[in-house]
Amino acid sequence: SRGAEEPGRPEASAEYAYRLLRHFEAGGSIAEADLLELLEMAATLLEDEPTVAFLDDQGPGGQWWVVGDLHGSLGDLSKLLGPEVVGEIGPGNGVVFNGDFVDRGPKSVEVLSMVLALKLAFPEHVHVNRGNHEDEDLAFAYDFANEVAAKYGTGAGTLGRIMAKCGDVFAVMPLACVLGDHTLVLHGGLPRTATAGGVQMGGHNSSDA
Repeated sequence: SRGAEEPGRPEASAEYAYRLLRHFEAGGSIAEADLLELLEMAATLLEDEPTVAFLDDQGPGGQWWVVGDLHGSLGDLSKLLGPEVVGEIGPGNGVVFNGDFVDRGPKSVEVLSMVLALKLAFPEHVHVNRGNHEDEDLAFAYDFANEVAAKYGTGAGTLGRIMAKCGDVFAVMPLACVLGDHTLVLHGGLPRTATAGGVQMGGHNSSDA
């Protein structure tokens, strides 16, 4: 279905991100071609980010909101982005999306699309960590692949194309961030054998989120 306001083709802008949000809130969907383009843009951006990002304190009086485990709940994301919680993203007001965007809830495609659109719109003020559900194999074991199939079909390789592109994005998502040199944020905790130097210098890994 399509909402009242068409978001247009994906672009790295706040205007597109919030058009997309309103479109989703109105019951709209994102076309396959637009979803694939958005995923490609996000993968290109994220592959240049470190595995562990060191983020500043957003300036005097600034803050980072840490949001975890949205699990396909567009309603929760919409409320969080409203004026009573996060409000306007930008200098002094950043958001860390700390993994598990997909599975369980019915709007995983929309939540993942919104998180990536916001990252593209606000690359310095939105950070995306990978969760254990950001995994192509796990997506087939749980709900995400079934949701994609229900929304886009399985014919002509559609499901495989979308899931492969999602897998590309998942593989280059950072695993953690450090806020202001004092707060480590990651999904699920450190491996028992991890060292500070190893975590900082480790490369992206497509299967060990």
